[in-house]
Amino acid sequence: MEVKTFATLKTSHSYIHVNCPVCGSSIIKKPIWRTQGVHFVQCTCGLWRQDPQPVPEAVTTWYDQNYLDYEIEHQYTFRDIALKSLKEIGVTPHDKPAELLPQLLEIGCATGAMLKLFADAGWETTGVEVSKELTQYGRDYFGLDIRNSTLEAADLSEASYSMVFAFHLIEHLNDPASFVAELYRILRHGGTLVLITPNAASFQAHLMQHEWRSAISDHLFLFTVKTLVALLENYNFKIELVKTWGGWPLGMKPKFLKKPLDMAAKSIGLGDVMIIKACKP
Repeated sequence: MEVKTFATLKTSHSYIHVNCPVCGSSIIKKPIWRTQGVHFVQCTCGLWRQDPQPVPEAVTTWYDQNYLDYEIEHQYTFRDIALKSLKEIGVTPHDKPAELLPQLLEIGCATGAMLKLFADAGWETTGVEVSKELTQYGRDYFGLDIRNSTLEAADLSEASYSMVFAFHLIEHLNDPASFVAELYRILRHGGTLVLITPNAASFQAHLMQHEWRSAISDHLFLFTVKTLVALLENYNFKIELVKTWGGWPLGMKPKFLKKPLDMAAKSIGLGDVMIIKACKP
């Protein structure tokens, strides 16, 4: 599926330059990816970042009625793709930890379609969603507990969750390091974190460069497996499993290459999207 863009870049927005959240460096390598009116630069550690990037106050304004309509239209497709990815790492709604009331938090939960499945399977669920419209939709349509907030501003209790999901979210954040620190704080010891995000070291990213489908103005950071693992380990997470999938761009000719290259990319860890399962020791 094509990655839809919601960023509205305005000259009235304030922009900031940021150092690498993984290694702290300001040094960049060439080439620079120029696309959709933004620049992506690559740190010497391998992390790509949009530079300069809009301030957080501007980013949160992107997710309005258009975003609501898009998410509602595709909510079950997105849910089923995520479920398939979770199954790859041994996580399903019915495989609950050995706790009386296992607690699941999904950050960037959109409509809440995924949370609803886990709630119906016996999990105590909470969502965090920056879009006011989606927050209200999830509350009204699914009857879920969803907080209209960023993770850092949600004021969640320390060590309160058995499992945390953040799917296709970390690449949108201005400060992924603070985000990971907060993830560690709210997880219980032995709790599980699952992240899904594009893989900037994928075969497809190397092939397409600045035309890669995930090099879009909505994405402020583009992680590789190496850089996301490093960021998580900076905050004492233990990596349990990493998988990737997706090789040949959908619709690109010759089309007969898609299936074999998808299989090859997945088998050697060069898939276009990655899923990481980590735990708080």
